[in-house]
Amino acid sequence: MQVNRRKLASIFGITLPTVDAWVEKGMPFESEGGLGREWAFETKDCIAWWAEEQHRRRASATAPAGQESYEEAERRKMVAAADKAELDLAKAAQLVVPIDDVAAVVLDENIRVRTRLLALPNELRPKALAVLPNDREAAESLVCAAEAIILEAMEEIRGWPVTDEAAVDN
Repeated sequence: MQVNRRKLASIFGITLPTVDAWVEKGMPFESEGGLGREWAFETKDCIAWWAEEQHRRRASATAPAGQESYEEAERRKMVAAADKAELDLAKAAQLVVPIDDVAAVVLDENIRVRTRLLALPNELRPKALAVLPNDREAAESLVCAAEAIILEAMEEIRGWPVTDEAAVDN
């Protein structure tokens, strides 16, 4: 089946710059794209080429250290250039962000959620007393049970114990 560049990228689950790098490396194509013309690829030929490349990669991985061929070094250079181009495009499109930025946002959200959860027993206490005005002990027991459930859930979420002192501090 003949496909264009975009469809071929979709079939392999890669980006268009990777398709370009593979063509430079020798992946077969039926017709070269240009002004107003799309690339054409025969999928069975491309899959056969890809399988052969995978075989070569595995064979070179088992070669003794320090015996990399010029062809393999060029291939790695092209793949690295394609990967860098993909990353640059993703950054320009704001599809990726630095991990430190993500970590800061997640930390802020976790702190906000933790603070809110730890405040729930204090919000529940007057409501429990309003529902059970004649049984202050039952109301306090209800609030303590809710607080225990919250602390247990936080312990489960975080993966390490939350002490009662931590709850009191906040």
